[in-house]
Amino acid sequence: MSIRVRWSAFVCASRVALVTILSSCSSSNATSAVDSPEVVEFPADTPLGEQRPVAWSVLNFLGDTGPCTTLTTDDAFLIVRRNDVTGNALLQKWGHGAAAVAPVWSTELPFRLCQRVLAAPDGGAFVVAVSLDGFNIRIVRLGSDGSLRWDVTINGIETASAPLPSGDLAVFVNAAVTPSTSTTDLVMLAAADGKEKSRTHVSALPPSPRPPIINGVAVTPDGGIVGVTYASVLRFDAAGTLSWTNQQGEGANNQYTDVASLSDGSILVTGFTEDDNRFAQAVAVRYSGDGHLQWWKSYPDGKAPGIRFLMHLTTFDAIVSLAGGAASVVMHTLNGCRLLRLEPSGAISRVQNLDPSGTRIECSPRTLGADLSYFSGSGFSKMTP
Repeated sequence: MSIRVRWSAFVCASRVALVTILSSCSSSNATSAVDSPEVVEFPADTPLGEQRPVAWSVLNFLGDTGPCTTLTTDDAFLIVRRNDVTGNALLQKWGHGAAAVAPVWSTELPFRLCQRVLAAPDGGAFVVAVSLDGFNIRIVRLGSDGSLRWDVTINGIETASAPLPSGDLAVFVNAAVTPSTSTTDLVMLAAADGKEKSRTHVSALPPSPRPPIINGVAVTPDGGIVGVTYASVLRFDAAGTLSWTNQQGEGANNQYTDVASLSDGSILVTGFTEDDNRFAQAVAVRYSGDGHLQWWKSYPDGKAPGIRFLMHLTTFDAIVSLAGGAASVVMHTLNGCRLLRLEPSGAISRVQNLDPSGTRIECSPRTLGADLSYFSGSGFSKMTP
């Protein structure tokens, strides 16, 4: 099972001051760089609005934005809301259909703001709090019945996390050592009690003097971990040891925010790239399992070319691995959220509007295994793309 997590808007706002210029591939990877991505146009014979079946929707969340949501392994979903009395965050588990009248359970969390919620393999959850002071992360583990298993605090800011098949949690942590220096660590938290099992320091990628900030993370079938940062991808083995790195594109113009391990063993990285006029286009990069570049492509939105970078639009997010090395990805544009099927070659074979009205720019997509969830209007929907 591959689990992907998008870097939150909170950390995104703080990374501007930490942009680094990343180097070319490490010596363990002999792939040659490509000067620019190949442009892939939307196929003219693929109608926008073609709909894939939605498994179910629950429309009980008017006013909620859905940044802290996830599907669960037992075909339900979790959402973090607000307790209007105490002001604390409230984690709720909801079913669907006849079971969507009320939450299955509600648990008040020991903090106010949620950064992300992640489904645990046993039907429970990990919830990461927003680090308001920038110095400490608080992570809680809940069981499938909503009971609190453990509550830990780690020094630093969590930038990406992923539950492992073992039940452990892999957490990328960025911490300031001095006003001008910082560290990035891969921390493994034990499933049973949340105690730190291991910590791997992630070194700087020359010529940058600072370690990379990991924006997105995926778990590979062998229990390894893949992280992405700006224009680079880093592969760690199950013990947290760095296996290889690779880079496609240079500098702050390339922002890679999501990654997935595909069914054929390859790795798909997505995000956006910005040109000299500060217009951004969605990009995808595909690597072999051992880190060699297969292709690097950009996908301009045919309905709204040239979207301004500062609006955080025209980017890929939420990758679902499909059979044969294909993938479904969510594209954010001025026209709302779209679901694209990318073939192993990078070609687009299907386009679907997740919100046919085209009024929502952020649909908060989340993935769990082969399933995709998203917010549209006031509803939480699940589909198998």
